[in-house]
Formats: sequence, structure tokens, C-alpha cells
Amino acid sequence: MGVGATVGGEILRLPGPVARAIPDRGLFLSAWLLGGLYAGLCALSFAELATRVPRTGGLTRFAEEALGPFSGFLVGWGDFLASAFTVAAYGLLVGELAAGLGVPGSPRLLAAGSVLLVVALQWPGLRPGSLVQDLASAAKGILLMGLALLGLFLAAPGEHPAGPPPGAGPVAFLGAMQLVIFAYDNFYAPVYFGEEYRNPGRALPRSLLGGVALVTLLYLTLAWGLSRGLSHGELAASAFPGEELGRRVFGPPGARIVAGILLLSLFSGMHATALIASRILFALGAEGLAWHHSTDVNRGGTPTTGLAATALLALCGLGLPSFEKAVQFMSPFVLLNYALCFASLLVLRRRDPHPPGVFLAPGQPLLVLLSLGGSLVFLAGSLLSEPRLAAGALLLAALAGPVYLSLRRWRRLPGAPQGPGQETGKGPPRW
Repeated sequence: MGVGATVGGEILRLPGPVARAIPDRGLFLSAWLLGGLYAGLCALSFAELATRVPRTGGLTRFAEEALGPFSGFLVGWGDFLASAFTVAAYGLLVGELAAGLGVPGSPRLLAAGSVLLVVALQWPGLRPGSLVQDLASAAKGILLMGLALLGLFLAAPGEHPAGPPPGAGPVAFLGAMQLVIFAYDNFYAPVYFGEEYRNPGRALPRSLLGGVALVTLLYLTLAWGLSRGLSHGELAASAFPGEELGRRVFGPPGARIVAGILLLSLFSGMHATALIASRILFALGAEGLAWHHSTDVNRGGTPTTGLAATALLALCGLGLPSFEKAVQFMSPFVLLNYALCFASLLVLRRRDPHPPGVFLAPGQPLLVLLSLGGSLVFLAGSLLSEPRLAAGALLLAALAGPVYLSLRRWRRLPGAPQGPGQETGKGPPRW
């Protein structure tokens, strides 16, 4: 799950816009290294949070446990929206690639078909969905690493500019880091399945840290291979740099080979992200923070209402203008959730510094403060680089307040007014 949810094919698409924002080879590679270091730093804190609160649902559970019901709802609200629209963003790329390979149908129609295929594979239950995810993650990891090594050793080195042109600066770098962070995002995917592990205290830290290490190695090798096999100008101008690299190595058929690898990667990412999104809504429903049918689970273990809602929102998200704009729109949700989770860890550590059976991240509280500070810096960068998109995302996040107050009114949440008979637990919910 850690590799499958993180590596969704972005590394074959996003190096182009990152290179346009960071027109220097050394800084370009440094951005991907910085993204891996930041993900590793965050993974240590998430590993401790996940073993302190080993419950299905992930980030919303951490915030609720430490900061209260509203914080849990705010994180779950943003996390579900970001996850569902990530499925849509992947679907847009799938439709674009499939149409380019000659598959009949318009790109948007093919994108909708890919979303529905993910639902069909996950609906029967956890075991079939897990098998699909394992096979797809292993296959795409091997194929992407093979492409990276071919770029390093077989492609003719491209010419690179001596340095960045006038105008490139810190704001452009921070803007590019939004795309890099999105490429690494979902490294914490294993935390959404806390109650589905036999031994979460052992398995969760290994999943998180091992997954980040593998993804960082893969991304750095691919970024290095792309920057060596293509000139920086070619890299910046290409919509799919991976296809161009395949063409350099194998000739014209190489682009189609890489497009096939990218389709597999995107489908695996869609599959993993839909697994996550359905469990976020399940967790909110279990705490009375969503429609009570959000906790419906079929015999195979699939949260059916959560999966259906994810698919519906993803299909609506196919109206987004482009993959890159979708990433920039989701970035504030992700970074705000990071910040609230790291604040939650500080609170939980203060309450109980050394609970038994919990993975304790080293270097506390400095490590979690660094993670929190990094999240706030990157959030500020998103506001500066794409102010309209970031403002729209923050406005949508702010709607969590009125929605939560409405839920307090209609369901028996902490602080909600009690109806007749509800104070004794004998009356029906007001929902």
C-alpha cells in the first residue's frame, strides 16, 4: 500500500512542470531529494501516531483522539476530498494516455471507465482488492526502476544549461515543491488500515519507513535518469518526459512501452487511493460525523457507502481542467492535514510520553517540530505560488465548520442538544 498509493505515475509526468519551475539540473534533483527527506521525516511521526491510535481511518482518528471531534472532522473532511479528487486526477491521465494509445472513446469517457473499473475490483472485498494492489505495485516498481536504469546507462546524455535563467527564485522553488510533495504524498497509506493488521505495533512502522525508502530510491533514480537522458529544455517542454526517454532508448516503440507502464502505475495509484478514501468516510461515520450508512460494510470487508461516495465524487472531479491544476488545488488540504496531525502527536506525547507497545519516533520533540514547520512553509508556498487555487481550497476547508455544526444539531455529537429520550439512550437519533 505504501508504494502502490504513492507511486501513481506522477514521476513520469511531473518532472516536466518541476523542471519548468526549477530550470537548473542540480536544483531539480535536489527538489526530489528534499521531497524524500521530508516524507521520511514525516513518516517517523506518522509511525508513532499510527501505533498510538491503531484504528482504521487514518489521519482523522489521530486528530480526533488528540484535539477533539471538530479537529477530527476537519481532517477527515479535507482528507476525503483530497483522496477522491486524487482518484479523479489519476483518471484524467488514464483517459489521456489511453486515447493516445488508440483506445476507442473520448479521454473523459475513458477516465470515467477507469474509475468504475476500480470500484468493480474493490467491491467484492478486501482480499481480491489487496491481491490486485500487491501485483500492480510490484510490477510497476520493477518496470519504473528498469526505465530509470535504462535512462542512466543507455540514453545519450542531453545538454544542460549552466544555471537558472533570470526570475527563478524561492517562490518558484516552493511552487515546484507542491508538485514534488504530491508525488510523495500517500506514503502514510498503511495508517488507514490500523485495525486490519495482526500486529500494528510492528507492521505499521516497517510499512511506513520501508515504503518511503523504496519510493525515494525509485524517484531519485528516475529523476536522475530523466535529467541525464534529456536536456533540461526538453524535460521542461515535455508533457510526458518518461515517454520521451523511452523514445530515446528504444526508438518510436519506446514511447508506447512507457505509456503502458504509466497506465499501470496510474491504475495502481487510483486503486490504492480509492481504498483509502472509502475508509476515511467509514471512520467519520463510525464517530457519528457522517451519514450513519457510511459504516456499511459488505461480507468481503469493503466499506460500500464509502466506496460509492468516493466514485461519485471522483466522477464529478473529472470536470477539473488538468492534472496539474488538480494537484495544486489539493495541496493545501494535504499540508493542513499534515500540520494538524503533527500537532496531535505533540498533544498525545504530553499526555502519555511512554505508552507500552508504541513505536516512539527518535529525536522528539525536535523531529515533529521540524515536520510541522516544513508543512507550514510549504503551505505558505502554495498560497504564494497559486493564490487563487489555494484560496479556493482553504474556503472549501472552511465549509467544514458549518457542516459540523449541522451534524451536531442532527446527531448526538459531543455538545449537541439532546432530544426527548436521547439523554437515556432510549430515543432514536435525530438524523
